[in-house]
Amino acid sequence: MSSNSKMRKTISNIFAKIETDRKAPKFPYVEGPRPYQIEAYNNWVDNDYKGLFAMATGTGKTLTSCYCLIEEFKKSNLQKNIIVVPGKELINQWSDELKLSNFSTIIKWASNNSKLNSDINYIKLLMHDSNLKELNIVITYDSFVSDKFLKIFRDKMKDFTVVFDEAHNMGADGFMKILEDIKINKTIGLSATPLRLWDENNENIFIESFFKTQPPYTYSYSMEEAIKNGFLCKYHYEPFFVTFTNSEWDEYLKLTQQLHHKNEGETINTKAALKRQLLKDQAGNKNNAVLEVIKMLVENNNFTNTLIYCPKGIDHNLEDRYIFLLQDEIKEKFPKINTATFLGITQGRELLLNDFESEKVHMLLAIKCLDEGVNIPKTMNAIFVASGQNYREFVQRRGRVLRNYETDTFIKEYAHIYDIVVLPSIAQFFNDRSTAERLIISEFKRLYEFYDLSSDKFNTYKKIKNELEKYGLTEGYINTMVKNEIIN
Repeated sequence: MSSNSKMRKTISNIFAKIETDRKAPKFPYVEGPRPYQIEAYNNWVDNDYKGLFAMATGTGKTLTSCYCLIEEFKKSNLQKNIIVVPGKELINQWSDELKLSNFSTIIKWASNNSKLNSDINYIKLLMHDSNLKELNIVITYDSFVSDKFLKIFRDKMKDFTVVFDEAHNMGADGFMKILEDIKINKTIGLSATPLRLWDENNENIFIESFFKTQPPYTYSYSMEEAIKNGFLCKYHYEPFFVTFTNSEWDEYLKLTQQLHHKNEGETINTKAALKRQLLKDQAGNKNNAVLEVIKMLVENNNFTNTLIYCPKGIDHNLEDRYIFLLQDEIKEKFPKINTATFLGITQGRELLLNDFESEKVHMLLAIKCLDEGVNIPKTMNAIFVASGQNYREFVQRRGRVLRNYETDTFIKEYAHIYDIVVLPSIAQFFNDRSTAERLIISEFKRLYEFYDLSSDKFNTYKKIKNELEKYGLTEGYINTMVKNEIIN
């Protein structure tokens, strides 16, 4: 009898362990984590559980941080994590990733969660339980700094591992101030390009200090490595050159003169810089170049799955006006092409992206809302109407285009990037050579970033060389100036 009792207890313990293991977070793929994901975790642990992972789009930033959370669960038997993301699309993607990795009690703290209020009440109950072992919250940056969230978590954040996805968003002034008063023991930052464009308020110093790291950061995986190792597809790159009109050039010169008239604490006149960038992004001759690219795609019967990155505006009305005018021009010139816009206000985004993938929508015109986290791997062509000088933005956009895509009948081997580059006219160049040359250098800084990692460069090199010769400039000279970063 005693022997049977011991056997029943042993069997019961075995089944209990099996059930516990079944419910435990685990790496979602049988082949296990990649060696570089293990290295990233070890570097994070060695850096006192603080770190910034600067990893190219497509290399598995999300899964790398999930692996860190899984390994920490193995040590503590706790899954108490907060994931901070910039937008609603990433809320859903992160929730799916956590579920795939077998995490439980996952709460989406976002306005589109219809049961958010009841979820918050449930969180309050859980937080009063001293034996709390499972709580995983995915929340937007805006909600993270809200009174409603901080009232619950401000003093409890030290008990959670906090992951900041697209960590450059932490550089917003109000966000930095709030984080200074919160103690977090374990934190991970994720970004393809962590630093912001202008470091006016010491954002970069703050981010690096917060994660206790400096370039090349706690772990880095470059886009060059990602393409070489097959995590991103190869791509062809072709620039299309346009010039400013005379009135646009006059405005460009005026804004350039205003750059150094800065307010106290600024490193540059931000307002003038943003206006000047917008002028470049919305240069009138760019639309003709877009139509030229589309004509070429149509002639090659390669116009489907095309993404058009359009310029931002000072306000949403200007953005919408520009993108709809461009859409109308495309419809008028190519009536058989089905286009759609992807804006911040766009409803039914998932359905729209599905239509794009199935080629019911041939071309998608988008602004900044596709920069962070939205996966559109079937994109075959990308037209960059506006890239800007913001390194982070155009690198992220390129990463979106280079996502691998494979079905039973199709493998995406190459993507095609068409970059609309705005330069001074020949007359403008010789009338104000100093400013004009700096403009060329600033545009070529982005151009070379795209060009350097592209495939089949010979024809592109000839096109670049021929364009520069119009100004009496050599490719070697501009390349040297770009590398020395002699730009305003």
